[in-house]
Amino acid sequence: MNANVFKPATALLVVAALSTSVWASSPNLPQTTAEGLVRVDSQRIEALYHDPDADLTHYTAIRALAPQVKFKKNWLRDTNRGSLRRVTHSDMEQIRADVEAVLAEVFTAELENQDRFEVVTEPGDNVLDLQVAVIDLDVNAPDVNTISNIRTFTKSAGTATLIIEMEDSTSGDLLVVAADRREARDNLHMEWATKTSISAEARRLFKRWADLLIAALREVPSATD
Repeated sequence: MNANVFKPATALLVVAALSTSVWASSPNLPQTTAEGLVRVDSQRIEALYHDPDADLTHYTAIRALAPQVKFKKNWLRDTNRGSLRRVTHSDMEQIRADVEAVLAEVFTAELENQDRFEVVTEPGDNVLDLQVAVIDLDVNAPDVNTISNIRTFTKSAGTATLIIEMEDSTSGDLLVVAADRREARDNLHMEWATKTSISAEARRLFKRWADLLIAALREVPSATD
């Protein structure tokens, strides 16, 4: 698996998708990527692509790789602008680590609950590698330690974009790419933003994404269809 957060095909999807505010109705999403992946008309994931020559029915197991998280550009600077609660680089790295841990925990649990794939830890001829990445992470009102008792209130925990890549675990061939952008639930009224509340919203959002991934895989046609 590529050490980067995502591959060129995925980057193309993200750039195209983020050029508009509503992905599902965006005319800018390409029907094919530079790597030959073809768009699938998904009812669940906003951008879903697959290798039309690949037979996914061949794969009976899945290996989840360590998730990766990348903040929205200039998130730290923008978060601290005009705020009495300063977020440090150390705080930012702790948030990243916490999000990666929750992401891994939630996706692992959901994968173990589904019956399509066996969950394994080693590559093999019938194994798909799953790389999950969250990019453009924008945490609203992060709860960090300060010397003063400052409380921050917000209606939403934030927004993020999910990137999913699935590869043949032995050849490294890219077979499926999915992208989906979501905002945490709007509480309709201002609530005190705490680590507990933000973590709960992250878990809810990541579980939703994991469920969507499993459902979306059933929408991907195989080469024999």
